[in-house]
Amino acid sequence: MNKMQEKVLKMMAEHGCKYEGETNGDGLKHGNGKILYFDGTVYDGQWENGMRNGQGTEIKRDGYVYQGHWQNDIKQGEGQLTFPNKDVVKTTWEDGRMHGSGTIALSNGRSIRVNYYKGLEIRANE
Repeated sequence: MNKMQEKVLKMMAEHGCKYEGETNGDGLKHGNGKILYFDGTVYDGQWENGMRNGQGTEIKRDGYVYQGHWQNDIKQGEGQLTFPNKDVVKTTWEDGRMHGSGTIALSNGRSIRVNYYKGLEIRANE
């Protein structure tokens, strides 16, 4: 790893984003880093060539929190989404949408098995 790759970058992007983290030789976000987007969304996790790749957490200003895997800036693979009311969906993601079987842990303590197809809930069993 060269000095450019090891250096920690602090910058204010032209779109009003603030990034703190590692970069590669081309100055792209690469390695571990945290970004604050202009809309208040925060992403803290792994980057590869300027895109979210690997494990990361995205916190939206409205209280939604996604924790899981990213591929080429898209939610992909295992992940969980916590809603503002503290309900939690654990499932797989494909192309940024819930896809496959999973569970919803309700804030009241109940748990529901669910299935998703390209973001749509197709069956729920309590």
